[in-house]
Amino acid sequence: MPSCEEFEIENGILKAYKGTANEVTVPEGVTEIGDDAFKGRAHLLKVKLPESIKRIGDRAFKGCRQLNEVNFPEGLAEVGEYAFHRCHCMEEMIFPDSLKSVGSYAFLYCDGVRKVVMEGPESIKRAVFSHNLSLRELYINENVDFSNFSDEVFEGCVNLSKISLSGKEYEIANLIDAMNSHSKYPEVIRAIAKSVYHSLQIEEGVLVSFNVNLKKVSLPEGITAIGKSCFFDKKGIISIEFPESLREIRANAFLNCISLEEVFIKRGDLITDDKAFRGCCNLKKVHIGEEEYSLEEEPSNELASRIRDQVLGDFYISGKVLVRYLGDEEQVRIPKEVEVIGERCFFGNERLKAVTCPGNLREIREHAFEGCLTLQNVVLPASFKRIEREAFAECKKLLKINIPEGIEFIGEYAFRRCFVLPAFDPWPVNAEIHPYAFYRAGNFAEIEAGLKEKSRLSFEEGTVIESGAGFIAPYSSANKEGIKTLDLSGVKRIGKYAYAGCPDLEEIVIDSPNCIIESKAFSNCPKLKKVSLHVKELGVGIFAYCRKLEEVHLSGIESLPAESFTGCFMLSTFEAKELSGMEARCFDECVNLQSFDFTGIKYIGDRAFERCDSLKKVSLDDTVCGYHAFADLSSLETVEITSKTVLKSCVFIGSTQINTIVYGGVRYEFDKFSDGLNHAGNIYPEAVREVISSIYSCYDIRDGKRLLGYSQDAVRVTIPSDIEEIGADVFRDHIRLKEISVPESVNVFGSHAFSQTAWLDDKRAESEMVIVNGILIDGAGCKGKVTIPASVKKIAGWCFAGNVDITHLVLPYEKLAIEALSFRNCINLKKITDHTGKEYELRNVSDLKNEDYPELVKRIFSECINCFKLDDNNNLVESTGNIINLNFPAGIKSVGDDVYKDCHLLESIVLSDDTEVIGKSAFENSKWLKTVKGASAVKSIGSLAFSGCQSLESIDLSDAVTEMGSRCFEHCSNLKEIKISEGLEKIPERAFFRCKSLKKITVPASVKVIEAESFAFCDGLEEVYVSDKTQVTDNAFAWCDNISIIRYTGDKAGGMTQ
Repeated sequence: MPSCEEFEIENGILKAYKGTANEVTVPEGVTEIGDDAFKGRAHLLKVKLPESIKRIGDRAFKGCRQLNEVNFPEGLAEVGEYAFHRCHCMEEMIFPDSLKSVGSYAFLYCDGVRKVVMEGPESIKRAVFSHNLSLRELYINENVDFSNFSDEVFEGCVNLSKISLSGKEYEIANLIDAMNSHSKYPEVIRAIAKSVYHSLQIEEGVLVSFNVNLKKVSLPEGITAIGKSCFFDKKGIISIEFPESLREIRANAFLNCISLEEVFIKRGDLITDDKAFRGCCNLKKVHIGEEEYSLEEEPSNELASRIRDQVLGDFYISGKVLVRYLGDEEQVRIPKEVEVIGERCFFGNERLKAVTCPGNLREIREHAFEGCLTLQNVVLPASFKRIEREAFAECKKLLKINIPEGIEFIGEYAFRRCFVLPAFDPWPVNAEIHPYAFYRAGNFAEIEAGLKEKSRLSFEEGTVIESGAGFIAPYSSANKEGIKTLDLSGVKRIGKYAYAGCPDLEEIVIDSPNCIIESKAFSNCPKLKKVSLHVKELGVGIFAYCRKLEEVHLSGIESLPAESFTGCFMLSTFEAKELSGMEARCFDECVNLQSFDFTGIKYIGDRAFERCDSLKKVSLDDTVCGYHAFADLSSLETVEITSKTVLKSCVFIGSTQINTIVYGGVRYEFDKFSDGLNHAGNIYPEAVREVISSIYSCYDIRDGKRLLGYSQDAVRVTIPSDIEEIGADVFRDHIRLKEISVPESVNVFGSHAFSQTAWLDDKRAESEMVIVNGILIDGAGCKGKVTIPASVKKIAGWCFAGNVDITHLVLPYEKLAIEALSFRNCINLKKITDHTGKEYELRNVSDLKNEDYPELVKRIFSECINCFKLDDNNNLVESTGNIINLNFPAGIKSVGDDVYKDCHLLESIVLSDDTEVIGKSAFENSKWLKTVKGASAVKSIGSLAFSGCQSLESIDLSDAVTEMGSRCFEHCSNLKEIKISEGLEKIPERAFFRCKSLKKITVPASVKVIEAESFAFCDGLEEVYVSDKTQVTDNAFAWCDNISIIRYTGDKAGGMTQ
């Protein structure tokens, strides 16, 4: 027993216990256990309190982790805040009826307590029993105030199964059922149940939100569904166990739970939305019943397989290539099956911070992480081999990447402008590293200089310069006229650009087996048609841009250097029997080349056959194909490959006419985007899938059916047959695109999807309405009265937007679907006839408020004048839409300050008969504005209203004008005439300053003063008629050298002059 010296007691309050005993008996006479008296006594097991105890103070036993027994004598009235916080070993707490007050958090995390009797208090404060997971029996006052139970009072007491209310006992089989509105339990018990699951917002069995970020989660029985985005971004959850009652998991329920590794499912008939586990990049195991399935390979169970597809939903994987990452998570773990990260896979992702690559990864291709401005950490496996060109360019915050010692290649600009990346240690001494791999990567400056010097010395060692007999000097006959044929048999060397640009050269014959021809020796010869060479070696771009070259016969050449025949548009015959390889862009834009013999070709360089638009078939065997080797081939339909063929980054990107792949002698036809994806049931071999994904990598496709982007430059494209939506601006500004094959599955077209394409131009030439799949997508060519054909089932958004030539619209039937903004800024559309023949007109902007239009008619009229933003009094405060020729609808009372300031598209404007005020700077610096009409009602023109409108020629003002602001027309250098109103009393300073084209001005007698420099520098001004009563400031007409000022008497010009 502890001695009395171990207790610090003052006025009946036990202030502190200083002893070390495991069991303590508090002396009789103590009325209060003071604040913090036993706090943190981890060794304490048992405490006996005297009958005199009335209060247990704040934090009195807090942190007594092994305390398992305390008696609470009759007369105890109060337990303070945090009094028994984290007393984990307490199993039973039986309080006397005298207890009336219990402080907040008093028993927080007493997770060993199984039974609590506390029938005295009529209120229980915040989080008193929170997270007491073992609590099963609770005895409380039936009159307890439960209004604050939502303050976490019983949160986490998930095993509570028996509740007594002042002696009346209730067995609780399922707390989830108890909280439902139809529950038979008393309201206080429903409140307790809701408090237990305070962190779980549950509505009629549906878990709507989960508000804590635990590592391991076990959901209670009674939950039937997990709602949309319920666990979104809960990055702390590692595992979760679902109850047997669960029937459904809805969209995005576990989106971006990046730490989730394992889920436990009781039943195999669970319904999961296609996006339920999207972004759970670390989910590795799924337990269904007694079975365990790994997601690192395709599982045999259908439910597990569906979950795997959801986990990989952000990863567009084809074969072993990660083609595109579609998510937006900060930390990404790339799936185990990926061996190659494809071209532009993460390009421009500005959320990505860390990437962990799988053990099998061997290559990161061109531009894969370029522009990932927040990327800081990349983890590569030890077996990793290649980083291609610009893979990490512009990753300005990249701080750590573990480059393996065995890496083989780092390409040009691979780490360009990676400002904070430290130099690699150890340095990969055996790797081939491009001299510009670390361009402007500050910590690699010395290393980069060394790489460049090494490259320079290597070049000089291999350079041979010859002269003398048999040598044709560089540039010697460049651009020389009169040479039609060349027979240079016997020459040893032909220098660079020797015959470049010869305008009359038509044929070349060289039979000289040891001859070396240097770079661009015959480039840009516009009439060259035929070439026959038997030589040893060719230089870069030797026949580049010989646009009429049709026929080439080569002998002795095994390898073609880069750009050998780039831009030879007419090339149709090519023969080179010894040829085994070619470098980058060798046949780029040889648009007339219909066939090519690839027999014996071992290597095809980057973009070698790009845009060879007539090539219909490619047959490859033991061949390595470089980056974009066959990109944008608009006629290519069939590709043959074997198991020996090596295809690098996006070899067939944009060649979307391909519909057949022959692999290992087996013919595979395809037309769907999904044909290239890894998923259960895909019948195509891995090599075939990779070719398909290469073809369609020109498209940004989301959710397998939404086409949101196009990155290439083909003349002809075919859209996959499983696409349902083409998003806004997808093909916009691809001016070469002449043919687009749109499948019947497409039923949604975004705004401007085909704008500025040759395809749309051709369609407009064929018909004033462009209709695809029954959807009217473009009506830019329509004029006047437009009747929508009955065959049209929908009018796409922005279809008629900006068409100022439409005046009357006729709708064919009642339920015609018209998307939002279809008629945006069709400012002259003032009449609509519906399917019954009833006509509706828009006569005034106020009609939208005052007229009883049908909803659709009102929406169309609203869109038509959408560019005019009016206040409640119909004053124009803003104008949008970039319209060149603008007509105001009736009812606009004024043009507000700055509305058209610096508007560089507006050329003409017709004001409303109701427009009386033109505000300050309303049209200032609208430099292309030529005419302003309909200004007869204008009374007031603000200062600088038309200042700087250098193209303005006329404005039809009337005598209604009573006020003009200073500098209102200054620098209107093309203004030829102006009406000065008889209602005007003052021409303000610099009103017409530098209006050089004005020739004649008549100032009415109403004008009392012409202020300073009103007409200064009006060089063309010759005649000015001014009343003899008008005050003219001395410099009002300064520097008007040719002027004659004619004073008149009376009210009109033409009276007495002087």
